Amino acid sequence: MPQEKQKNKVKNKQLPTPWELIKYIGLGVLSFFLITAVIFHVPWKLTSVLLIFTLAAALLSKPYKKWFWMAAALAGLTLIIWIIIPENGTWIPYNLNLEKELNALNEKFALSEDKNAAVLYNRLMENQKQNYAESSPPDPNLFYYTAMEKPWKTEQFPELSNWLKKQNKTIAALIVASKKKKCFYKIDRKYLLSYPSSIPMHTKFHKNWFCLLSCAANNDLAENRIDQALQKQIALLEISKHLRQQPFAIDFLTGLVLETNTLKNINKYLVNGKPNEIYLNKIDNTLKRINHNWKNAWAKIVQLETIKQKNILLWTLYEKNKNEKIRRTRERYLTAALGINYPKNSYQSKILAKAESFFLAFFVPANPDSTGKIVDDTLNQYSQMTNLYHHPNYRENLFFDKTVFNLSYLIHLTIHKLIRQKYDIFIRTKSFKKASEIIIALRRCKNQNGHWPQKLEYIKHLFPEISLTDPINNSAYGYKLNDENFILYSKGKNKIDEDAKGRFYNSHGADDWLIWPKK
Repeated sequence: MPQEKQKNKVKNKQLPTPWELIKYIGLGVLSFFLITAVIFHVPWKLTSVLLIFTLAAALLSKPYKKWFWMAAALAGLTLIIWIIIPENGTWIPYNLNLEKELNALNEKFALSEDKNAAVLYNRLMENQKQNYAESSPPDPNLFYYTAMEKPWKTEQFPELSNWLKKQNKTIAALIVASKKKKCFYKIDRKYLLSYPSSIPMHTKFHKNWFCLLSCAANNDLAENRIDQALQKQIALLEISKHLRQQPFAIDFLTGLVLETNTLKNINKYLVNGKPNEIYLNKIDNTLKRINHNWKNAWAKIVQLETIKQKNILLWTLYEKNKNEKIRRTRERYLTAALGINYPKNSYQSKILAKAESFFLAFFVPANPDSTGKIVDDTLNQYSQMTNLYHHPNYRENLFFDKTVFNLSYLIHLTIHKLIRQKYDIFIRTKSFKKASEIIIALRRCKNQNGHWPQKLEYIKHLFPEISLTDPINNSAYGYKLNDENFILYSKGKNKIDEDAKGRFYNSHGADDWLIWPKK
């Protein structure tokens, strides 16, 4: 009997009690989270809390451990009480004081009235605001999706033709404004304070003017008014250039897109029409005047973009009261993103917002200036990159390259994506413009010989000034003859000829980008 009792005691000592089991599991979980926090550079506040709990669970003796966990439980209870107690006072999103910065930028970019095309555009905008009904097309679907995409005759769309005749003064004013070399719209404070970002009024008007001139040019082409069509197409390219001169990122992108869309219509006429040497010379000279310089463009944009991105971030993360006291926001961004939608001023909404603000304190600095400096430092890293794809510090996908869970890296990730999107559109437009110059040379070759050249290299002998290098990859474009005319395409960022298959934005697989014919 004594021997059996002794064996049972030995067995009982070998088996951990439930509390010991919980202790070991808890210590393992804490250790796992602590190691993960260190590997992924979790903010030091959260890492410190995990370290304290892990050391307490592993090293404290029973008496001290009991008091530690009681203190932790009391802190947790205090937090719960703080969360559920409603608070008074009115808090509004935090905004930077931008007057000094904006005044400095407006003075820096200001132009005299006689040299500034924006003066003429502003007059035209005011006139169209007063006559909104007259400036609106009778059939928007026909206007935006048919008439501005391909040549059309008056008898096809008589109502649209009658409306277009009433726009002759507007068209003439746009052509006059397009002949000025420079353009600058005064920076509007409302645009920088809007969230989500709004589109400046002048940008909306430029889009409408693009549609108007494209529609009119296509009507001219169909009815063999080549000189009038050419005048409007050149105006479109110059107006797109005016937009790209602005410090607004949205204007820069819009100008690039409008330029590409104009060139699409020009290319259609170059390939399918019968352009004479006068037409070819004027379009060619206009394209040569278009300079796509990322460094110069970004140097202007980044000044305003830094202010805007900083203001958006601080607007999202901080709020202030009437006494100018600043705190981390208690708006429900996270719960809204997760689909938890309570009425904004409901009790549940306020509880969730306070709970979010507690966790936000681990990731977001208490001082908005510290957060703003992260934006400054991140944007400055990209200001020196003249060609993102070929810069040694550029990465296509930062998230998989290095995953870090802190505010600095998340800001870096967001800005990287924002700049990459802009650069993708920029380099595509630059490539498309270069391709249009090649198409002009191809058309000249056909006008001289009666057929399209067999190889792209043949035009180099005839027109040595034409560059065949694609800005996307610093290699030659792809070119092949087909039953109708030819296929012209970029080989994409991988520089591999994949028979015009793939899409430019694909990060894996075929990434050729078809330039002509357009689908």
